[in-house]
Amino acid sequence: MLKQLIFLFAFCCSVAFAGPAPIIYVHGVGIGYQPFEYLVPLKKAYRDRGYTLYIARTPAVDTIEASGDDLWHEVQRLVPTGPFHLVGHSMGGLVARSMLSRYDFKGRCLSLTTISTPHRGSKVADWALQFRNDKSFSLDIIEMVRRFYNDNWTAVTELGTKNMQEQFNVTNLDAPSVRYFSIASYIPDPDFLYTQNPYLLIAHRVNTNAGSSLSDGPVAIESAKWGELLAIVPSDHYANTAPIPFGGKIIYKDVIDIIVKNLSKNWP
Repeated sequence: MLKQLIFLFAFCCSVAFAGPAPIIYVHGVGIGYQPFEYLVPLKKAYRDRGYTLYIARTPAVDTIEASGDDLWHEVQRLVPTGPFHLVGHSMGGLVARSMLSRYDFKGRCLSLTTISTPHRGSKVADWALQFRNDKSFSLDIIEMVRRFYNDNWTAVTELGTKNMQEQFNVTNLDAPSVRYFSIASYIPDPDFLYTQNPYLLIAHRVNTNAGSSLSDGPVAIESAKWGELLAIVPSDHYANTAPIPFGGKIIYKDVIDIIVKNLSKNWP
């Protein structure tokens, strides 16, 4: 009888103190997991709000599908059992969508929240593909874009509007057991006062010239919407997920508050 009471007490304590389901963070293209694992205080920010955050160790640059396969292995390593949430920034949101469309987690994945993800493609990717072989165009600008993608033009092609809308979104359907949320962002005018990142400034102007005046640099607001839109925040493409000192408001904690408030509301 005493052993049964001890077991029951231990079980109740484990349920009471288990806390909310953990979150797995998926970074974007052009950057590895290391800054988010060791430098950027994302883990602490989520921990201060009662959530455990894991950083998925996915490639800095690879195809979306290959990165999605790597993410599946990361989920098994980080959260082998029980429920979890996904948060994907930029291309990381597409990597998560690709994985969820192809792997069945039997209801374990509760939600995916994407931040500045080009669900309908990036006009900046279209622009880079158009001018990469144009000898009359500024080679310095194309070189900047090339370095950003580690000279992987396959990744640029995948992120183009044509591929995203006619192929990726057609073949990568939402998982029926997962709830999808999104956060979009934009650089307020005048853009050069808000961010000093040269790539983001060029990307913002490319989007503006292509008819998308509200963008965070590479991703326009209309492309970032997927599932239930939680918020549109004034931020460049990087400041919404990390305290990177490129000017403007450091807003990543505000974005975390939006995510945590939504998760707490739906999965208390």
